[in-house]
Amino acid sequence: FANACLDAAIALLNGGTVELQDASDVEVATGTLNATALSGSSSGGVGTLNAITKDDACAGGGPITKAVFKTSGATALVEATCAESGGELTIDNDSPVAGVDVVFGTVTFTMAVTAL
Repeated sequence: FANACLDAAIALLNGGTVELQDASDVEVATGTLNATALSGSSSGGVGTLNAITKDDACAGGGPITKAVFKTSGATALVEATCAESGGELTIDNDSPVAGVDVVFGTVTFTMAVTAL
């Protein structure tokens, strides 16, 4: 059941974006999610996203404190803490300068799987 729920939730992100923001909700960088956001099917309560298209010229700023995953219609669906260490999403530079490429690594979503 958890895998089916996770698959359905991630499907809402098809063709959407992941926006990296500072503490004031200002966009620092944005990646584009694949038209089919989920890579395969979730298993064991873990769903892995397909590759996220890099931001070729980020707005710059920071420090980045959160990642907001949005639908293709720009509706915020999932928010995660974001930091160089200790965040739900780990990044290698939380304060990129304007114009640099921001590349996204593997992103997974996890839903607890418990027996009833």
